[in-house]
Amino acid sequence: MSKTQPTYWDFIYENNDPSQVGWYQVKPAKSLAAIRKVGLTIQSSILDVGGGDSLLVDELVQLGYQNIHVLDLSQKALENAQNRLGDDAKQVLWYPQNILEGLDLKLNFDFWHDRAAFHFLTDPMEQILYREIASAYISPGGYLMISAFSPDGPTTCSNLPVQQWSVGELAHFYQDDFNLFEGFNYTHFTPSGKPQNYTVVILKRKLEF
Repeated sequence: MSKTQPTYWDFIYENNDPSQVGWYQVKPAKSLAAIRKVGLTIQSSILDVGGGDSLLVDELVQLGYQNIHVLDLSQKALENAQNRLGDDAKQVLWYPQNILEGLDLKLNFDFWHDRAAFHFLTDPMEQILYREIASAYISPGGYLMISAFSPDGPTTCSNLPVQQWSVGELAHFYQDDFNLFEGFNYTHFTPSGKPQNYTVVILKRKLEF
């Protein structure tokens, strides 16, 4: 499927101004607010799934976080971010891969952030696999932040179908391993001024496995 192929997303990032794509944010305010709210320390391990060349990594580096990981299907997107960061890119661990392939890591994350990947998974089996991987790699008491298009949001992104989610649907889907910490909707405006409604959940990993 094209949405899981790196070449598709490499093409997107090679042929578009990163400040003009629909998901571009000048400042990832909602994500930064969530990180502050859950009380992470600068040593907390943070994974940005589908981070691409999002500016979240820049903000985290500037704030002094020391355990930052960024994963994306597109090598080109990660190169864009690395070039932008310059020497600071050495402070980040980068993973050019599909999250559904799992993670060959002997660590757990305190905060798993996803504003770009999960809602592209329209196959229920892929959604379950994603949930299993997230559950396995998030520390007990750690957090999973998912941003997805809401039932009032777009049905496609970059010409690919997405699945819309409500707060209740996401909380229910993850309920075996996570409790809902916070859920809300907000409207993101694309660089062209088009409104897109998002659902956001912050889920807390249950203490027992």
